[in-house]
Amino acid sequence: MRIKFLARTTWITFNILVSCSAMAQAPEEPTQIYWANSPSMAQSHAMESRQPILAFITSENCSYCRKMEREVWTNQRIIAQVERDFIPLKIQAEHHRQFVAKLGVQAFPTTILFTPEGKIIGGAPGFMPASQMAGLLNTARPNQVSLHQLPTPK
Repeated sequence: MRIKFLARTTWITFNILVSCSAMAQAPEEPTQIYWANSPSMAQSHAMESRQPILAFITSENCSYCRKMEREVWTNQRIIAQVERDFIPLKIQAEHHRQFVAKLGVQAFPTTILFTPEGKIIGGAPGFMPASQMAGLLNTARPNQVSLHQLPTPK
């Protein structure tokens, strides 16, 4: 009787361990983008990780900015790509007026890709669907020629 109890307990424990091990090994898909809200913080993380910065420049009263937040930044493919390959930075134009002006942003939303050193490597003004955003994100290659230096926020 005692041997059957031990065998059964051992079998149950083994199954639990196997289940927990499988769950621990399954990578969890990100469900949202965790945006930095400070250019200096994003650049610091980018320098440490050697990843480019994805800057989403938005405005409080911008309907196309909200549309991008609903349709693009919630797309699972985009979320996975951003979380894997970029340091995401969301800039509210009203809170960073000088920084946005130095970038020359004239339309909202605007998406800009920077090297970890702060040089612009790509970008586009206006709303873009997820398929177009995926194409833009794919242009962020470490060996591309840099065009501009990211301005220092004040």
